[in-house]
Parts: sequence; structure tokens; C-alpha cells
Amino acid sequence: MPSESEDMLIQAVERNSAAVLALPSAGMFRYHKTRFLRGVDERIWLESVPDERTLIESLIRSAEPVVVSFKCGQGKASFSSPILELDGQYRFFDATEPVQAIVMIRADKAKAVQRRSNYRVALRAEDGFRVQLWRISDVADVRDQPTDLCEISATMYDIGVGGIGVVFQEKPLLIPNQRMRLLLSWSNRPPIVLEGRSGTVRHEKAANTYKTGIQFQHLQDTLQGRQLLTELTRTVSALQLEEAKRLRRHAK
Repeated sequence: MPSESEDMLIQAVERNSAAVLALPSAGMFRYHKTRFLRGVDERIWLESVPDERTLIESLIRSAEPVVVSFKCGQGKASFSSPILELDGQYRFFDATEPVQAIVMIRADKAKAVQRRSNYRVALRAEDGFRVQLWRISDVADVRDQPTDLCEISATMYDIGVGGIGVVFQEKPLLIPNQRMRLLLSWSNRPPIVLEGRSGTVRHEKAANTYKTGIQFQHLQDTLQGRQLLTELTRTVSALQLEEAKRLRRHAK
């Protein structure tokens, strides 16, 4: 019997669900819309991106994993797996013209990307919040200092009890559900180390910046985490009150 994570992926394939394909290239990711075509045994077919054929062929040779994200119910999920080959003659149902498809190894499981459930209040420069971010692996100890290569420069623009919103001046090397190490500080409080998971990176075309949300993880698991959660709740509540006052003044 398939697990819940396997079942999410099986259903997405059977429904020919839309998906987003993230192709690693020169330290960045190129994102493209795609769809599931079919699954047979341990393989999955997705519609390819003809304009990226050269990149895809290089990824096949290197066996470097790519990331696929898709909707599941009211949420999202993602998995990573290498591309095995290109199928240039795949016929989708009764289509007269074949489509170009990529063939991937079916992942053992797909990770659910948790949606934000807490209200976040917009931050101003004078609020004094600062954050440093690092990408870390799923097995890394969040207390360890990562290398400089894993650090991503970002600025906070909102905060809630469950997470923060950050903005990047350049497109970051991030995939959905990436595990993160955060060093968060505000006012005169000493910096604290937190674990988080990133959401989907969005391009803000008007400002030519990139944004994502990062959800805090495991705050309820330790006494220190629960104390921090209480402190965050008080801080966010105070910020919300100030925000409400500003909105009322502007509305007059």
C-alpha cells in the first residue's frame, strides 16, 4: 500500500496535473510550466521544454536532480529526481502531433509544502528586524555554522508567529521546501538560530525583485522554542496593533 506522500504523486500523475519544472543552471534555477503525462513502474513522463533541450541533455549526462512541484488538494508538494532521457515522440492520448517529453525516475516520496496559516504584519526599517539565511541539508544540525557559499542575502518585509517574508535583489538558488537556517534578531535582542522551510520564489516584475515566505519549524518541540514562540507572539501582536493604528490614521 503506497504511503501518503507516494499517493500524492500517483494521483498527480494519473490526473495529468500541471506542474512546475525547476532546472538547475549555473548556480540558479530556471522555472518552466509542465504537466504530468504518465507513469509506468518506476518512471514518470512529463512534458518537456523544447527551448531548454541543450540544458536538459546536459542534466541527463550529469544525472543532476531537477525539482518538480505540483498542487495536491489545497496545498503543494515537490520532489527531486534525475532526468533519464528525452522522448521526442510521445503521443498524449489521441493527439495527432507528438510532444517532447522527459522521462524521470519516480521519487520515493513527495514533500508537502506547508501553506502559511498565520497573519504576517508588514515591517518598516525602523522596526529593527534583521535576518541571515543559509541553505542547509535535511541532515545538517541547524546549530552548526554553514559555509559562506550557502548564505543567501535577503531582507525581511513581514513577520508572523509562524514565519517571515523575505525579499531578494537577485534570483536566489532556492527550491520549494528548502530547509533553511535563520539567524533572526530585532531591537536589542541577541540573535537567535531558527530552522525554516522556504516556499515558492516569486518574481516581482515591477520592482525586479524576488520574494518568498519561510515557515519556522519545530518551535513547539523544545522549551526554548516554546519560550521563543511566546515572545514572537507578543512582538507580532504589538506590531499588528501599531499597523492598525497607522491604517486608521491614514483612513481619516
